[in-house]
Amino acid sequence: MTAEAMLGAIAHPWDLSDEGAFTVCNNLRAMGFDTLLVQVKSFWARHPPSGDLPHNPERSEVISDARVYLDVDVKTYKKIKPVTASEVIRQAAEAAREADLKLYIFLNTLIDDSVVERYPGVAMVDAHGQRSNCWLCPNQPDARVYTKNLLGDALRLGVDGIIVSKAQYPPGCHYCFCDRCRAMGEKEGIDLGEVRLWLDHQDKGEGLNVGPIDPLIGYERGLPESVGQWLQWRRERITDYLMEVYELAKGRTRVGVCMQAPRSAWSVGQSYPDAEKFCDFVSPMFYLGLWKRHALESFGSRRLKDEHLKSWYRLQQYDGPPTIREFRLQGVDPSVVAQQLAIIDDLGLEAVSSFMIWDLPEEEILRVMDLNGEHGAIIDCYGWTPFQKMLAVGAHKK
Repeated sequence: MTAEAMLGAIAHPWDLSDEGAFTVCNNLRAMGFDTLLVQVKSFWARHPPSGDLPHNPERSEVISDARVYLDVDVKTYKKIKPVTASEVIRQAAEAAREADLKLYIFLNTLIDDSVVERYPGVAMVDAHGQRSNCWLCPNQPDARVYTKNLLGDALRLGVDGIIVSKAQYPPGCHYCFCDRCRAMGEKEGIDLGEVRLWLDHQDKGEGLNVGPIDPLIGYERGLPESVGQWLQWRRERITDYLMEVYELAKGRTRVGVCMQAPRSAWSVGQSYPDAEKFCDFVSPMFYLGLWKRHALESFGSRRLKDEHLKSWYRLQQYDGPPTIREFRLQGVDPSVVAQQLAIIDDLGLEAVSSFMIWDLPEEEILRVMDLNGEHGAIIDCYGWTPFQKMLAVGAHKK
């Protein structure tokens, strides 16, 4: 694919309303950015994850919920109806044109706590029968129709592109075991009892030590047969979901898909080797600070933390600090960016990398941008990131 070296930033609706769409766009242009990406569908989260919003004139934090910030045609929606808020995209489009910025829509798809609350039957279910409070199952027909309804409303705006985000299973391989997925899996001859047993071992830090890592799909060769079948089936289901979405938008605008980094994409059901079937470019997420925080939060006792850490290194083919104590101090070395982009380049895919830099020191940001090379970049997100750090990124591109 032809590389598009965009430099963009994701803005949330409240960034545009609190600071003003024209102010946001003029700020981006002045800092060297060429693309505004507007997130038009939120979910429950704190913004930023910690600390205060650095340049919002109205508030120090935002607690978002699952709302759609689009002018939707509710009559076209079938079973699942969106919860809407004031649409922001039209003024953003006018402001982007005036600032000579490209305009993309950033659309979260399979994460929606409002839909799960109102339509629990479309939720993902984990291996222990617990229903997710925010994730929609990609195999539920009503969830697919809802995604296509939202995409149709977004496409009516005539934007330069759309990036599809959260088109995945949650991290950790525990989903989905809803009635529909169990029936589909059993029809394929997958022994779900064996899969559950493997998940129990993985939770104890024992599930990823069975063989060499497959260089393309990421997970280990030598797994029990049903586990390999099940992981492959999950990848096929997400690929099928994304192909259905892409078919609606193909030829009308550029379509990108946010994906976990190549070495961990398998764990959320995403497939880089299949990406040309469902998008024009991939947006691998290199969230180094977030990886560090999630690793520290998800590992159990100190001994198990070290065991999990070694398994995680094997999965990523990464040589990091040997103990969780050292990892707590050092985190993830930015060199993983270049290593994993090389995988994407070898597949012939266009990559526009997505970075969270709000919690990184400036010298690490510049190293990350060096390692990103000629690839495009998206900063996630405008509202969380101090202008000094965004200026450093914009100056680096020049």
